[in-house]
Amino acid sequence: MKTVIKQIIHVPSEKVFNAWASTGELSKWFTTDAVQDFKVGRNYSNGDGDSGTFLEIIPNKLIRFTWENKNHCPGTEVAVNLSEPSPGTTELTITHENLSGDEHVSGMNKGWSWAVYSLKSYLETGKAVSYETWEKTVPWSLMDDPK
Repeated sequence: MKTVIKQIIHVPSEKVFNAWASTGELSKWFTTDAVQDFKVGRNYSNGDGDSGTFLEIIPNKLIRFTWENKNHCPGTEVAVNLSEPSPGTTELTITHENLSGDEHVSGMNKGWSWAVYSLKSYLETGKAVSYETWEKTVPWSLMDDPK
């Protein structure tokens, strides 16, 4: 099973890519204590217990990595795809695959939905959005079915 999250961000794909590639930026909008050797075959980890290995990196287009959080869907895989439907605008698509059931699909759908919202805010306004703040503003009845 999988979840797919899409978001339009009004910045060039290079800025979106760099927000994932830079540990300093990643620690501002997504996590804390990010550590990564951003090369294929190398590893990453962060203060949320996420870790894994980079499987594929195509600058400004694709980042694919394993996901090994022991509490949240270990042994799964994430792909971050970037495209520019128009100059200065990026379509971000996150696909999290090999999820083991509806509960994991729903949980990761919620987590990635927050992450792309925070990333969009960070890149467009300079301000990330905490998970707690985001969760209070989202009409979750609209997101009960991630399909």
